[in-house]
Parts: sequence; structure tokens; C-alpha cells
Amino acid sequence: MLAKGQLSKLELKKEEIIRVVKKFGVILIQKYREAEVWNSGAIISYYLLLSIFPVMVVVSNVLPYLRLDAAELLPYIENAVPTYFFHQLENLLMNWFSKSSGGILSIAVIGALWSSSRGMNAMQVSMNKAYGVEPRRNIVIIRLFSLILTTSLILCIMVLVIIFGFGQLILEYITPVFELPLMISETFQSLRWPVTVSVLFIIFCVLYYFVPHAKVTLKSVLPGAAISTIGWMLVSQVFAIYVEYFAFGAKTYGTIGTFMIMLIWLQVIGSLMTAGAVINASIEVYQNGFINEPKPFRTRKYIRSKIKVFSNKKYVIKK
Repeated sequence: MLAKGQLSKLELKKEEIIRVVKKFGVILIQKYREAEVWNSGAIISYYLLLSIFPVMVVVSNVLPYLRLDAAELLPYIENAVPTYFFHQLENLLMNWFSKSSGGILSIAVIGALWSSSRGMNAMQVSMNKAYGVEPRRNIVIIRLFSLILTTSLILCIMVLVIIFGFGQLILEYITPVFELPLMISETFQSLRWPVTVSVLFIIFCVLYYFVPHAKVTLKSVLPGAAISTIGWMLVSQVFAIYVEYFAFGAKTYGTIGTFMIMLIWLQVIGSLMTAGAVINASIEVYQNGFINEPKPFRTRKYIRSKIKVFSNKKYVIKK
């Protein structure tokens, strides 16, 4: 049996844990409401849906130049989306990725960047609400920032795909030359799940670090990025199980059912992306009691001050 002193310590520790959970829960609920997570998820899912087909056109035109087979890209997509959704669209994806259409490539690039940047802007508005900070006032800087960040994320994903695409080819070439065991190539092929999880985690870290107009550290964005990554994978698996055993109507209606499942999945994923920032903001408020807001970048005032200083200077031309 425990002594009275030990029992009182356990009770105090239990009360402290309950107090911490209650306090953090109140902050989390408040930030969730302020960020309007579900509404922002609907906006993000809308622009994600608009960007799917332009991105497919861009990828189908890039793969032939990189000498990559579309079959090497599909396993990574399969791990990140519900299984039923992937199997329904697998043939469509193969047809898209195996055919290039250079005539509409420029239009597809513009469409992909526009829709993705608009989704990024909606995400930024929601994250700023979660952190309780003022958004950037210059609309040009906002649009330019969203475009640059979107382009960087797309390039990051493409680089990772290229690395693992060429990595497999390199292993197949050097294995007989250096008499390496076949286990290395098989292990490399089995890394699809870790690669998918790592890519998602890196993307969420980048989003939560750069998108909010708040002064955050890399360490402070890790909890939300980890929870969003785990949530993404769990949601995809839950959707797959639900469709397999319960959603008989989705299989009956074919394409329409697949489209409805995709819309719901995108809605949940869009909300999940914002929810990670809400978790980070809640932890920041719980630990510090406030959120640091960076000083605004006053472009007009800065330019005017420089023009004034330049006009007041007197220059003497030496003969």
C-alpha cells in the first residue's frame, strides 16, 4: 500500500495533469473557432480540386523528359490517398501520365499555379486567424508570396520523385556491376511508406513555418506537422475501410460515387491542414501566453524615405 505522502503526491500530479488538459483544451477550442477550420477546409478543398487536372497535365509532360515511367510514380500516390479512390482512377492516371500534350502545357502550368496559390492564400488567412495576427497588408506581396511558396513545394515534390525514380534505375545498373545483394534493391522499393510520410511531414513543416504571418520557430511547428501527417495517413486508411465495407452506394454509382468520396476526402484533408496550425498556435499560447507578431514590412514608407534622403543629398561634380 502507498503511504499518505506518496498518495497525496499522486493526487496532486493527477490534479495538475487535469488542470493542464483543461487549460490547453479551452485554448485549442478557442483557436479552432477563430480559425474557422471547417470553412477554410472547404475553400482549400475547392482549389485543390481545381489544381488536380492541371498538375496531371504538367506531370505527364515532365515525365518523358526525365525518362521516368509513370508506374514508378503511382505507388507513392497510392499510399497518400484512399485505396478505393486510387483503384478507380488508376487507369485514368496511367493514361494521363503516359501521354504528353505540349500544346496545353503553358495553360496547365498557369492553371496549376493559380489554383494552388489561391488555396495557399485561403490557408494563410485561416492560419493568421489561428495565431491571432494581422495579415500582410500589401496584396501584391501576399499573392507573390503564395505563388513562390506554391512553386517551391511543387519543385520539392518533383525533386523527391526524381531522386527515387532515378535511384531505382541506378541501383538496377550498379547491382550486377558491383555484385551487390538483391536485398538492397528490394529494400529501396519497400521504402514507399516512409518516403510518403517523410514528404508529407516536410511539406507540413514548410507550410506551418512560412505561411502564418507570425514569428514562429522550426521547433514550434513540429507538433502540428506530425499530427497532420499522421492524420492524413489515418484519414486515407479510414476512407479506404469505410468504402470497402460500408459505402455500397459509392461502388454502385461508379464515377459519381468516386467523385463524391473525393470531395469529402479533400474537405477533411483541407481542414486537417489548417488544424495543424491551430495546434501549433494553441501550444504557443499555452507556453508563452502570447504569440510574437513580426514587424510589418512597410514598402511605401521605406521607398519614400529613401527618395527623400536621395533628393536631399548634394553632389559636387569635380572637374
